[in-house]
Amino acid sequence: MRLQYPLLFPYGTDGWAINIRCVEGSSNNLTNVTMREFIAFLIQYRHDEGNMLLRCGRLFRQFVVDCYAAIKAWRLRFFRDHQSTLRAELYGGLQDAVTAGENNAYAVGKRLILPASFTGGPHYMRQYFLDAMAICNQMGYLDFFVTFTCNPNWPEIQEALLQQPG
Repeated sequence: MRLQYPLLFPYGTDGWAINIRCVEGSSNNLTNVTMREFIAFLIQYRHDEGNMLLRCGRLFRQFVVDCYAAIKAWRLRFFRDHQSTLRAELYGGLQDAVTAGENNAYAVGKRLILPASFTGGPHYMRQYFLDAMAICNQMGYLDFFVTFTCNPNWPEIQEALLQQPG
């Protein structure tokens, strides 16, 4: 990210690496800082710092989108590399293809199993769909779909905006 955004990081400070150690007393049980934790630390607002990154407008938004894509790609890579811990061998893709009569080896790909915790994956979507159907079954179907908007001139909104610099 430092090489892609020289305006955001003019001094070329170090970015995320796999071997960044967590400090003692951190809330998670991991030994290393994850990419998501590192990016979350970068984009936090701090009262005693300049917060140059947060003041860059559209460039900052593009940076956040790129970081999201990088985090998602890293998680997908993790799932690909740890299929044995996800018990992917139980799905038997090759055996199923042979049983179905597939004799072209190029047509048989490697199946990648995504856990239900992967946001946007088929298991995740199915789980939330079934949850929504169970709620409708128990409580009845919705009569109204209500959305809320807020007026930027409301006193609560103005007060919250005054606390943000710039």
